[in-house]
Amino acid sequence: YKVTRNSLLIGALVLGLGLVLMVGITTWLTAHVGALAQASRRMARGESMTLSPTGAGPSELRQLAQAFNQMTQALRERMQALEESERNQRALVDALE
Repeated sequence: YKVTRNSLLIGALVLGLGLVLMVGITTWLTAHVGALAQASRRMARGESMTLSPTGAGPSELRQLAQAFNQMTQALRERMQALEESERNQRALVDALE
């Protein structure tokens, strides 16, 4: 009887500890992914388009943040080039008129 009871207690303890650990890790990871999602929403609204990779968090999330920043920089450069091209075309049209 004591062995069964001790086995059940140990099993419940391990299960509870595993659950607490899982919740903690999940919360930690989703906080970092949430920052990326928030930056994506800002970019969609045309606001600030950078995400500061934090020193904390898995290296994969830092790499994802860096890739996001590179993508937004490329978009910013393309938008500026497009605006410049549009200004040049308008100046040309104005000169031709």
